[in-house]
Amino acid sequence: MTRKVSIILISMLLMLQACGPRPEASDPSTSEEAGKSWPDQRMERWLDYYGFDQEDFTDSATYARPYRLEKQPFEINREDPFSALFVFNSDSTLAIDLDSYHLVLEEDSEGGLIFQGRGADMEIGLIDLKNHTRERLLFCGPACLFEEGSFHPDGHIAISGFSDNGQGYSPTIWNIYPEKDSLKVFSLPGTYDPASITYLPDVRLKHIHFRNYDRPAVSVDL
Repeated sequence: MTRKVSIILISMLLMLQACGPRPEASDPSTSEEAGKSWPDQRMERWLDYYGFDQEDFTDSATYARPYRLEKQPFEINREDPFSALFVFNSDSTLAIDLDSYHLVLEEDSEGGLIFQGRGADMEIGLIDLKNHTRERLLFCGPACLFEEGSFHPDGHIAISGFSDNGQGYSPTIWNIYPEKDSLKVFSLPGTYDPASITYLPDVRLKHIHFRNYDRPAVSVDL
């Protein structure tokens, strides 16, 4: 009888151990890799390309989100070359449109894309694929150059590029908070050589043939 009780107790202990937490198994939601989602890698790619450290960017301004417009009806056209350039969030319900407002693209005879120029002003659009709408997130005059964008895990949208600070071109990160309808601007002290602002043709849009790539102009409009 005592032997049977012992066997039962041992069996119960083994079951409890099997059901309990295993200290050697790490929680993937708290692992280092869990925080390195695809959008974050886009911003890291931009910082690494220029050799910038995100910690060096300082908070330079906070605004109510400027130039807010009514949401417009929008349907993605897969034949539109800009649709392939959209930056999607993790579940593909939202997309950032970095390029369609200002870039001029044409297709060559083989279906490749050729950069023909860009408009003086730039706009960042947010596309809601569930509700089929598009709204303006950010608008800037000719001295701004938006180069990269991502959906941050905390809910804001980060746009990186350069802007004219009156003395030259400063690396800039625009953090847009759609729910709060606000914008925070971070910049890197000092200026940067505009001739070296080449992330678009070298990295994000490297599959596009650039002819006479033009640099930002002279004034900022935030």
